[in-house]
Amino acid sequence: MSQSPLPGALLPLPLALSQRSGDDLPATLFLPSIISPIALAGASAAAPGALLQTPAAASPLPAPRARAIPHAPGADALSLPATPDQEPPEPQKPVAAPSSSPPAVATEPLSLRRGSAPWSDARVEALIREGLLDAAWLPDIRATALTHLQIQNAKQRELLRFSNAIANTGEGTWQVRRGSLISDPEQIADAVSLGLDPGQLAATAQELLAADGAIAAVVADAALSEFHPEHKHFHIGETAEFGVERFDSTSQRWDPITGLEVVKTTFCLIDVNQIQQVSATDPDHYDIIKSPANANLYNDCFADLQGIQAGWIDRYNHSLPGQQVDITDLPAGTYRITSTVNPAGWFLESDYSNNTGWTGFELSRDSNGNAKLTTIPGAFGGIWFDSSSNGMG
Repeated sequence: MSQSPLPGALLPLPLALSQRSGDDLPATLFLPSIISPIALAGASAAAPGALLQTPAAASPLPAPRARAIPHAPGADALSLPATPDQEPPEPQKPVAAPSSSPPAVATEPLSLRRGSAPWSDARVEALIREGLLDAAWLPDIRATALTHLQIQNAKQRELLRFSNAIANTGEGTWQVRRGSLISDPEQIADAVSLGLDPGQLAATAQELLAADGAIAAVVADAALSEFHPEHKHFHIGETAEFGVERFDSTSQRWDPITGLEVVKTTFCLIDVNQIQQVSATDPDHYDIIKSPANANLYNDCFADLQGIQAGWIDRYNHSLPGQQVDITDLPAGTYRITSTVNPAGWFLESDYSNNTGWTGFELSRDSNGNAKLTTIPGAFGGIWFDSSSNGMG
């Protein structure tokens, strides 16, 4: 399979995380209790991202297929998403700027509720048209291409481990605030049914900030946070999910793998590196830039208030608990590992069409069945960095 050359090499994330307390762990097998695997749903919609290409030629691999993302069960904040007849179709374009003057920030922040349906471009665009939201308040939560792909053999299982990052390329800050432990009877019952300890789950709100830093709007039922016993702090739920898809050479499409689980995971959110877009011609190409001292406003995984500023990324090393997908007995072939942020639409943002990053790889097996992984040059999507990026080497 020929691959298009890239203007720069996709570089791996570094082996150490500078500010993630309790996360500097060795690259050994972890079985975190906070990860809830779910069955991979079938794909039916347009691609959430496309194969990155050079200006000269496009790669022969097609764009990924979108898959239906199940929503965690529960009470109002944890219910299944609306069916198609309950919600207008998604628009073809990202959120548009409001046609009138931005809404004034009141003394008391605007109170919003997500309810049983996930947020979407259509819902957000409607709020902007109604003058309830200013597009400048919204983050754009995105995934990077995955790096450090490697197979770990542990207890007769084959684990594909990887590093990834979450970027905020929007105008607004992604800020969340952990509240008190859940007390709603339905939420408690749902937690118990999922094998979770309700005494370890806390209500979590999303806060939208105006240009002056004031809280302009609050989504009280945004998410739940779960205490992570290995990291010894709370992680925000529905932050990301990881999966593996196979390339079908006949249909020229990426297809879900029957029986292979998608792994939902949780993270704390902090500012690790400031980033800057390299060129307007490639909206996915970014550089790591040197930031002023103390510019990382969110820097403590133990804090109730967490987030990622506009123009920053948070990074997660392949050695951390949860940074793996079980690929035991997966046959030889062409695959990709995917990372989708905000997979259930729990958080308000400006664009829900660009939340998936991925990296392609070839899987081969020797005569004894031992797996070997080779990353495919040029086969990746999502935010990426090249050799000119400061700090990525």
